[in-house]
Amino acid sequence: MTPSIPKLFPCSGRYASHDVLSRREMLRKSAGGLGGIALSWLLGQAAAKAAGTTRPALNLLPKQPHFPVRARNVIFLYMGGGPSHIDLFEPKPLLAKYDGQTVPFSVEQRDVHSTAKVMASPFKFPTRLHPRVPELLELGPPVDFGTGGADAVIVQPDGLGSENDAQALRGMIRLIQQKMPHAPIVTTAALTAEQRRRHLIVLGTAKDNLDLAGTNFLDGIGAGGYRLRAIINPAEGSKRVLLALGADLRGAWAVAGVLAYSIHPQAARLGELREPWPVRMGDGTYWVPFEAEHTGAVAASAKQELAAADAPPRPRVPFGVRIWGSPMPPIDTYRRIVTALRGLGANTVVVQSGGWPDLPDCGPLFRDAVEAGWREGLHTILYAGNEMDAHLPAPLTDGHRALVAATKDHPGLLGWHLYNQLRGELTPEQRALVEQQMRWLRSVSGKPIANEIVWGHNVAEMPAVKAQLITDLKSWGMNAVAHDYAPVGGWTLKPDMSLWETRLSQFRRFDVAPEAVLQAHVPFLDPRVPKDVELRNQFWWAMAGGARAFFIECAYNFTHFSNRGLLTWDLREQPDSRCDEVRRLAETVRRLEPMIADGQPVAGKLWTALGAKVTETHGGAVALRLKRTPDGTLWLVLINKSLDRASRATVTLAVDAPHFTTQEITPGTGPREFSPERRLVAEIPPGGGACFRLVAAPTSP
Repeated sequence: MTPSIPKLFPCSGRYASHDVLSRREMLRKSAGGLGGIALSWLLGQAAAKAAGTTRPALNLLPKQPHFPVRARNVIFLYMGGGPSHIDLFEPKPLLAKYDGQTVPFSVEQRDVHSTAKVMASPFKFPTRLHPRVPELLELGPPVDFGTGGADAVIVQPDGLGSENDAQALRGMIRLIQQKMPHAPIVTTAALTAEQRRRHLIVLGTAKDNLDLAGTNFLDGIGAGGYRLRAIINPAEGSKRVLLALGADLRGAWAVAGVLAYSIHPQAARLGELREPWPVRMGDGTYWVPFEAEHTGAVAASAKQELAAADAPPRPRVPFGVRIWGSPMPPIDTYRRIVTALRGLGANTVVVQSGGWPDLPDCGPLFRDAVEAGWREGLHTILYAGNEMDAHLPAPLTDGHRALVAATKDHPGLLGWHLYNQLRGELTPEQRALVEQQMRWLRSVSGKPIANEIVWGHNVAEMPAVKAQLITDLKSWGMNAVAHDYAPVGGWTLKPDMSLWETRLSQFRRFDVAPEAVLQAHVPFLDPRVPKDVELRNQFWWAMAGGARAFFIECAYNFTHFSNRGLLTWDLREQPDSRCDEVRRLAETVRRLEPMIADGQPVAGKLWTALGAKVTETHGGAVALRLKRTPDGTLWLVLINKSLDRASRATVTLAVDAPHFTTQEITPGTGPREFSPERRLVAEIPPGGGACFRLVAAPTSP
C-alpha cells in the first residue's frame, strides 16, 4: 500500500483530487522539472543497454551548439526553503490588493485551482527607492575602476538585518554591481590585504567603517543624512576609497543610490560627456567626479509670504521648463535650481516629483517648492499622479493627497498634471481609477488639470485609442493636454520638426488647450543632444499647431545623465547655446502672447480674400501661416524650414486685398506698410520664424 503524503501543490488543480504523487510525477513537477529530465536520460540509457545498442531509444542528447562548449558538468542547486523573490526586493502590489481572496479570473491559469487563495508578502517595501539628492555637490578626482570594475572592491557592512532600509541598501548594492560585474562584494571583516590595495567602494554607516572613515566623517550629519567623498587609499596611494556612508541605514541606502546613479557601466562611452564638465574626465572613467552630502535635516517652511504687489502675475502663456528625474533634490537644492531657471526667462516650472510623495513631510515640502518658485517669479505645475509602473495609473497614496492639500490654494500653483504619457490601452479598472482621480482632483481644486498624451514618434495621425482617451479625460474634468514629440536624439526614424504642427493641430477638435513639451535634452547616453536651431524650429512649428504653453524638457537633473540637459550638476548653464536660445524664445513668447493665447488659424473665405502666399525665397524654404485673434487682428507667420540656411522671403497679397500697416513682432523693427504691389520682404534665421501683425490701413477719403 502506498502511504498517503501531504499535497505539495495545494493550488494545482491537477492534484486536488487525490493525495498521492508518484515518484515520476514528483521528479517531473518539482525543482523546475530537472529531475524528470535526468530520469528520462537514465531510462533511455537503460533501454539502449537492454536492446544491445549504443544509442538510447529516445535520443535527447543536445545538438552541436554554435560555439564550443566550455562547461563539462552542471551542478544544479534547487534551494528549497529559501525566501521567495516576492519577499525580497520585488514587491507585487496586486498580491496585496487581492490578499486572502480567490485568484481573480483575469489572472487565473489553467492549472490554478478555483479555490486557491492569494497571499501577500508579509514584508513592507518602500514604494520608490528615490533617495534625496545631495545638498552639496563638489567636484572630486575621477576614478577608473578598470574594465567592469576589475580594479575595485565593493565593501558592504557585516550582518545586514532584514528591515526595509537594509533591504533597500542590498538593492542599491546589487545595482552598483550590475554596473561593475567584475568587482567582488565583500564584508568589512572579510576584506583581504590584497583587496585593500584596490579602489574601495565602502557602503553602510560610518559606525560600520570607523577604521576607514574615522570618527569625524559624519560630523554635522543627522538621522537619514549621508556624506559621499573620495579619499586616497592609505594602503595604495594611487587608488581611492569612495566613502558612501550614512548616519543610519536610511542614509546608507540613500547615498548608495546617489553613487549607483553616478556610475556608468559603459566606461569607454563617458568621453561623450567630457566637454560639458568643468574638469576633463579620463578615458575609462567610471565614476562621475563629485562629492556630496545631505545633512538629514528638512528645511523649515518659508514663513514670510510674498506681498501682493510683489507676486508674479499669472502668465497668459506658460513658458518654462519641465524638470524631472530620479531622485529629486532636497528643498535647498531645488531653490538653487529655480534661481538658475529664472535666469533663462521662464515664467513656469513643471515638476515631476520623483520620490518626494514618499517622504513623511511631503506636504510642507511641496508647499516650500511652490513658494520657492513663486519667489523667483515662477509659477509651478505639479504632477499629482502615482505612476508606479511606466505610464500607468496607480492608487493615490496619502503622500499624493497630502501634496495636493498643501499646495492647492497657493497662488504660485498654476495647475496640475496628473500622468506622464498616459497609455491609451487601459484596463476597465485602470480607466475607472483615472476617472476617480480626475474627478477627485477637480472637486478639491479649481485649477487646470492636464495629462500628457503621446503616440508613436514616427506616426503623424492620432491613434483612435488616444482620441477616445482624450474624450474621456475631458468629460472627467481635463482642461489641457501636454504633448511630447521628441524629434531629436534617436526616437524618430527621420526627424521632421513640422510634425509638431500636424500633431498639435489634431487637439483642436477636443476643445482642450495643447501644451508643447519641447525637446532640449536627451536622457540617454547614445543619442546626440539637440542643437539650439532644432529647439528654435520646434517652437515655431508647435506655435503654428496651436500650442498654448511651452515646456522645455531640460533635465534629469541629478543622475549620471544630467549633463545632457540644460544645467550641469553644479547648476551652471551648459557651455553650448541652448540656454541662450531659451532666453530668445522667452522674449518671443512675450511679444506674441496675444496670438499664442487666443489666435485661431485663418482658412476659407478670409484666406482666399487675402490671397497671401510666398512668391519668392532666397535660402531655405519658407512656410506661411495666418492667424486671427478675437479682436480681429491678423497675424502673418513665416517659418524657415531649413535648419542650415537663413531665408529671405517675399510675401504678396491679392491685388484687391485691403491695405495693411504691418508691425514685425519678432525683432521689433516697428511698423511699416506693404508696398503698393502688396509685397513684403522678411529676413528669417535658420530654423526660425518671423511674425507680422496686420492692421488695416485707413482708407483715403
